[in-house]
Amino acid sequence: MSLIDLALAFCPAEFRGEYHEQIRANATGGKAANFFDVLWIGLTLHAEALARNLKTAVRSMLKSPVSAAVIVGTLAVAIGGNVAVFTAFNAALLQPLPFPDANRLVRITIGDPAKPGATLLLAGMDKAVASNVHSFDAVGAVAEDPGAIVGSGVTYAAHRGIATPNFFSLLGAQPELGRLLSAADVGGNSVVISDQLWRRRFGSDPHVLGQRLRFTPSSALQPLDFVIAGVAPPALESIRKGPFHPDFWSISRSAAQSVGDQGNGNPLITDTFGKLKANVTPVAAASDAQRIVASLFPPGQPVPDAAKSMRAMVNPLNSDALDEGRYLWTLFAAVIAVLLVACLNVGNLLLTRAASRGQEFVLRSALGASSGQIASLLIYESTLFAVLGVLFGAWLGTTLFAGALSLSPAIARLPNVRPDGHVFAFIAVLMVFVALFAGVLPTMIRQRRGGDGAGIRAGTRSGAFAAPRLRFALGVAEIGLAFPLLVAAGLLLHSFFIASNVGHGFSTDNLYEVDYNLPVAKYGAAESYRNAVDRLSGEVRAIPGVTSVGYADHSLVSTFFGEQYALKPGGAPIGSLNVTSVTPEFFQTLGLPVGFGRNFRDGVSSAASNEVIADQRMAKLFDAGDPLGKHVYTQGFDGAKVLSVVGVASSIVNTAANDQPALYTRAFATPVDGRHQFSLFVRTNGNVPSLSTQIAALTTRFDPLVATPTIRPVAEILAVKDASWRAGMILLSCLAAAALLLALVGIYGVTSHAVASRTSELGIRLAIGAQPRAILALVLRSQLVQSTLGLVIGLMVSLFITQALSSQLYEITPLDPLTYVLVALTLLATGLLAALLPGIRAMRVDPAVALRHE
Repeated sequence: MSLIDLALAFCPAEFRGEYHEQIRANATGGKAANFFDVLWIGLTLHAEALARNLKTAVRSMLKSPVSAAVIVGTLAVAIGGNVAVFTAFNAALLQPLPFPDANRLVRITIGDPAKPGATLLLAGMDKAVASNVHSFDAVGAVAEDPGAIVGSGVTYAAHRGIATPNFFSLLGAQPELGRLLSAADVGGNSVVISDQLWRRRFGSDPHVLGQRLRFTPSSALQPLDFVIAGVAPPALESIRKGPFHPDFWSISRSAAQSVGDQGNGNPLITDTFGKLKANVTPVAAASDAQRIVASLFPPGQPVPDAAKSMRAMVNPLNSDALDEGRYLWTLFAAVIAVLLVACLNVGNLLLTRAASRGQEFVLRSALGASSGQIASLLIYESTLFAVLGVLFGAWLGTTLFAGALSLSPAIARLPNVRPDGHVFAFIAVLMVFVALFAGVLPTMIRQRRGGDGAGIRAGTRSGAFAAPRLRFALGVAEIGLAFPLLVAAGLLLHSFFIASNVGHGFSTDNLYEVDYNLPVAKYGAAESYRNAVDRLSGEVRAIPGVTSVGYADHSLVSTFFGEQYALKPGGAPIGSLNVTSVTPEFFQTLGLPVGFGRNFRDGVSSAASNEVIADQRMAKLFDAGDPLGKHVYTQGFDGAKVLSVVGVASSIVNTAANDQPALYTRAFATPVDGRHQFSLFVRTNGNVPSLSTQIAALTTRFDPLVATPTIRPVAEILAVKDASWRAGMILLSCLAAAALLLALVGIYGVTSHAVASRTSELGIRLAIGAQPRAILALVLRSQLVQSTLGLVIGLMVSLFITQALSSQLYEITPLDPLTYVLVALTLLATGLLAALLPGIRAMRVDPAVALRHE
């Protein structure tokens, strides 16, 4: 190929056909000069064609502003939802943590695969892994040391993170202020405070460096004095897991021992981190680490049954940072479905616009325009629609995302929660996809079928409705995609309504949770712990306006998985089971009636020590749903037990669709040393001024070493726990409503045009004796066939994809018949409603006018 032929390849086809031979014949002199001359001519002609087609496209849009606004608005709604959800999806699941080599950073735990969320953070794991597992370049850890920070006149609960010397360097973290800690700080008194503590307690004071921080560990009576050396970056907030939230970090006293081993016989909960070697996967590292599991339990004792099913678990920190990832996957799938519905809708509307311009296209052909030029004009128009839709959608998406952050605090605290290069690349991909799927593809299909209008009279039946089968198929696909989205939203809404009617299983009005953290050094003995609980409970109960106080050994929204429980000796263990030690007043305070059997009796005998109360979910696991008088068999770290069920209490409903069966044991029935945390539940008559202040004051009077407890309304605690689930439900419902609206608009637009294009036919039918009712029935019947086919396809898709929602539903299954029937009726009604107005217009066609038009 010569240079001239190469330059001509950049010229429009019409120019090449007319001037190819002339240019080749006149191409003399310097070939490079001729090449650039022809290339410049070609680029100039393309630029002129671009400007001309854009001007024509804008003029066409302005001729039908309502239709153009509907198309742009349809795309903006769908793309806005995609941008908002993808921004959160990107920050939570795709964006690496802001640490070097973040994809190699992992959390190492021991867990039971049969119990999601049941993990053990064992002391000594960091040393065992570092010494015996060869899949990591580095292993570090942080041990949880609960206690209290002693401030000026106030003592508040806090957690110290005792870190290995390499913890910060392993992550590659950079300080927000000052410096981080290293091996040089072993044995010293320097600490790094968290970003939240810096903002909450120090008011973001830039002069905090060098200030003293006094901390009393729960395992000691003497306070420790530290000096603040730096402020940790906010990114460290994103690696929080479960209840372990350090407020500040110090370095372990000795690099030779595990951070969880403090030499007092009470090992600390330890969170272990690792940096994988290059080309080592988390799965391979977990397999490599499995050999050290048995060595982590107390030596000289047989491994209990509760630990035999434990496996080493290695999870990437990036995917481990957010527990609500499953909701984001659901939402992302939903917005993609809405986008497809919108594209089908827009493709249908663009075909309808093209069909209504049959006379224009025939005139253009008569004036010399080729079919390719007409197709190019339509592609320019559809691309312009796509660009405008994406621009408005991107603005709408960023606005929606800013509002959505308030619905999900867990996402809001992640680092890099903002639009970035990935989001803008996603917007560009959306623009190309929408332009191709909604504009170019339908236009190409239309051209292959011969275009619009066989004759200049576009009102005749022969040229009225080009590619009717294509538009019919697009309408079927639109309904077929809307159906599973509406079913998913309907299932979540149905689940939400059931949970709302049930509430939480008890009234949260005037109910408070008071979380205490006692110094283990003073109250670690079982008798001291019980006496402290009894005294504090009695003093809180004596506050005027307090009606009842109940004790539980952990918070309402935390879960304890310490032992294995089975319904038969040696039987298969129950999966996830939340075990709580409570006093008899617990059920009265919360308002959880023991509907069958009885509550715990006052006084503890040797026989009563093994009494338990099951909740309603636990009761369903027994034969015939009757657990009274039956036994639960447990094997834990303190040996085997046979527990007797004496009552069945109402279940606590967290509404987050992940509730486990619950088993309540009698508080203090078995003396256990080392306890230091518990919760008091306080019910008032609603007329208690400054409850928090009164409880703080009586706690200080009880013992100044005891930190002021955290006091929160139970309704607020449950609302925070359910925030992600509720946010997902609300957003998915909004997306379903958008899909329904898009389907309504699309069906109406296409049906309206179909009726208008058949004006002559309908007039003739009326002229030869057809009743107006028959005309209406004809229009509605056509739409009913389209809707029915779409529902059949949507039903088959829904039966498959809704199984992924099973873990997010409460008291219903993914095959809930009521939801499917209501969604099917809603879509049928939507289609018929969209066709009703055009059908009524068809009934009123004047036969004389229609025949004159024909």
